[in-house]
Amino acid sequence: MRGFAKHLQALDARTEVPPTELLPHCTRRATPYLYSPRDIETLMEAARNLRLPLRAATYTTLIGLLTVTGMRTGEAIRLDRQDVDWTHGLLIIRNSKFGKSREVPLHDSTIEALRRYERFRDRHICRPRVPGFLLSTAGTRLIYK
Repeated sequence: MRGFAKHLQALDARTEVPPTELLPHCTRRATPYLYSPRDIETLMEAARNLRLPLRAATYTTLIGLLTVTGMRTGEAIRLDRQDVDWTHGLLIIRNSKFGKSREVPLHDSTIEALRRYERFRDRHICRPRVPGFLLSTAGTRLIYK
């Protein structure tokens, strides 16, 4: 409100700008929720029980990847096939928060889980529409809402 009033004041000097303390600026951050190991297992079990096999595999892999890497959901969804460095056991996160990129080292068990998903995905989607690693049943990226 104050910003708009300041803009109007530049056009008409008679415009009053409310004092800062009249309209306090309150930012309320969401309280973070830490998932317990049991919560994660419950989520993964629900994902494994999804009706479509590729959807089940994709969401199980997504939940597992978020759990073991601490990645943001959007980062995981934006992963391309080329962002998995199989040789060095790394994920390359490109253009993340503040436009930064980074490498995330992966445990051997995570590499194996990603390989299993890759083989399964490639059997179900012969011609993906995008270069994404995690794919929907239509061969497109997942949508983050």
